[in-house]
Amino acid sequence: MIGKIVNKNDRLIPAALGGCVLLLGTAEYIFNRPLESSHLGTVIKTFIGRIPLKLNMFGIFSGVVPDFAHAFSFSLFTLILFPGTVRKIRVVICLFWLFTDVIFEIGQLFGRQISEVIYTILPTNPVTNILKDYFVNGKYDPMDILAIGIGVGAAFLIGEITLTRGD
Repeated sequence: MIGKIVNKNDRLIPAALGGCVLLLGTAEYIFNRPLESSHLGTVIKTFIGRIPLKLNMFGIFSGVVPDFAHAFSFSLFTLILFPGTVRKIRVVICLFWLFTDVIFEIGQLFGRQISEVIYTILPTNPVTNILKDYFVNGKYDPMDILAIGIGVGAAFLIGEITLTRGD
């Protein structure tokens, strides 16, 4: 069943957790990477200039934190949008984010070719520019694939524990 009415308080804890983890992933971009390495960093640099403070908040995990955070948070947020669904639907939601994030990560191996295809198929606009920058400037790392898998798996488990289910 899709759309079973559930108590909206059931979604508060996973929503807060997803938001906090997403903020941690964002903090990695702001405080540990060059601002030019992401669209968000470019926007921040435009409005407030350089950030003088550089932190290595996550140590050896710094490189994979954003991938974990994105996969975890977006999976969890999507589960929250579809409360009261059966387990099969929840699995499909998480597999969607796993597939999407892994495809984007693998796409970085072929960044220049993908950016050319994007510009051939789609008109030039701010969104296609962000996509091009992502594929051209991003670097494929198999550890990112692992972080994505762990993030999606953790979101699924938290969804199973905290969200009212329609099973």
